[in-house]
Amino acid sequence: LDNGSDLRIPSGAGIFFNGQTSDLYQLDNYQEGTFTPLLGGTWSSNPTNITGQFTRVGNKVTINIKWQGGSKADITTGYFKVLPTTPLAGELFVGSVSGANFLNFGVATISPGSSAADSAIYLSNNDFDTPTQNHFATITYLMAT
Repeated sequence: LDNGSDLRIPSGAGIFFNGQTSDLYQLDNYQEGTFTPLLGGTWSSNPTNITGQFTRVGNKVTINIKWQGGSKADITTGYFKVLPTTPLAGELFVGSVSGANFLNFGVATISPGSSAADSAIYLSNNDFDTPTQNHFATITYLMAT
């Protein structure tokens, strides 16, 4: 499909916009899905009903994790692990944490590992003591290639 200079979809390639033909301007991957974050480290009380969703556009991945309850001694003792893709090593990726009761705001960071399974998501909050209310973490990161 070639619509003049606005949109090109060559056979076997991604989408090019505004007449661009260089691979630098190619949208070559879009994906949405779910993943299952696991608990890492030590939690004083474990979160429950943990779910994960992600959207990938090119090499950028945005994850959303939802859970209920849980508490931990400090930032590094309890964390979530397993991402849908491996993050770029050597980078710091920061997102947000929020709760349905508007009391548990904070920061979420990704510690890239050598694989998606080895990567960790740390939460600045320690206590999510409302077991029936949802809590959320959202982070966007760059994928390793």
